[in-house]
Amino acid sequence: MNQPSVLATLCELAREESGRAAKQLGQLQHARQQALQQQQLLTGYRQDYQCSLLHKVTPGMPLNRWDDFQQFIPALQRAIQQQQQILQQGEQQLSQAKVHWQKKKQRQNALQTLLDRQQLRLRVEAARREQKQMDEFSARHFRGDILCQG
Repeated sequence: MNQPSVLATLCELAREESGRAAKQLGQLQHARQQALQQQQLLTGYRQDYQCSLLHKVTPGMPLNRWDDFQQFIPALQRAIQQQQQILQQGEQQLSQAKVHWQKKKQRQNALQTLLDRQQLRLRVEAARREQKQMDEFSARHFRGDILCQG
């Protein structure tokens, strides 16, 4: 197998790896966005619930209803904390995926640069060979004309 096809194959593989890394990065960005929205939703719900609690508290409110309100707030707070942990894990995964994608993209770019240089070198060499053949042909033709005139 000649070098250009090996380098072209490596370049194609690097492009595919970079594409997979970019796809994974996009999926993690989407998951992070969803986790953030979920956290914001839970936080907003907690605030609304606390405001509702303050407005609904009336003298003579049944004790069991008051207990329900009081027990739900800590449960909601735990859900918010769990969502915060999920969000932090997502941030870490996203950061790692970004570094991974950058490395894959950098490798792809480096291989593409090598391939471009190699293709340019091969074109220059082919042009030189062609020019040399043309020069030799012209020289033979010119010598042939001189010999015929002599």
